[in-house]
Amino acid sequence: MARTGGDDSGGRRQGSRPSLNWRKGDRTVKIIERTDATASLAEYAAAIGDDPLVITSHGQPVAALVRIENADLETVALSTSREFLDLIERSRSRARSEGGIASQEVRRRFEER
Repeated sequence: MARTGGDDSGGRRQGSRPSLNWRKGDRTVKIIERTDATASLAEYAAAIGDDPLVITSHGQPVAALVRIENADLETVALSTSREFLDLIERSRSRARSEGGIASQEVRRRFEER
């Protein structure tokens, strides 16, 4: 990737836009239009740093390249599984409406076995 003018764009036409206000301060998201993404995936992966790279098509986000730390492949797969995320949401909803079981009660039940 050719670098231009000291910016971190790698020669790509992209912008940085502020995202949600995270606990550790404001974060930025690098954005590149799909038709402008001419570098190899390996080059983009090497250049992402701490900020996600969002690929857009006609201004709409279609994919993201993000750094993964302290996660195994199963964790990554589950975090992108609509079925798993729906299951988690149903479980949280049920816990809110019906209540849950205290960790002490769970331990007691396991000790009974």
